[in-house]
Amino acid sequence: MEQLDELFKQRDEFMAEQSDGALSKSQYKMLTDFLKNEQKQTEFDKDVFTKLIEKIIVNSREDITFIFKDGTEVKANLSAAE
Repeated sequence: MEQLDELFKQRDEFMAEQSDGALSKSQYKMLTDFLKNEQKQTEFDKDVFTKLIEKIIVNSREDITFIFKDGTEVKANLSAAE
C-alpha cells in the first residue's frame, strides 16, 4: 500500500507539471510498473480497489464496466463465466 500511495503522490506531482496527454501516459507507466513488480493477488484487497476504481456500471449480469480513476474503462466479459 505504501508503494501505491507513493505512485499516487507522484501522479499528483505530474498533474501539476504536465499536460493531460503526457499525464495519462505517465499514469499508465506508473501503474503498469507497479503491477509488473507486484505478485498476483489471490484475494480481494479493498484498499487497492478503492484507490484505483472510480465507479462500476452494471447494466446486466453480463455487462459490467469498471471505470478507473484515470478515466480508463474496462468491460468485464462475464458471458463465458457461466
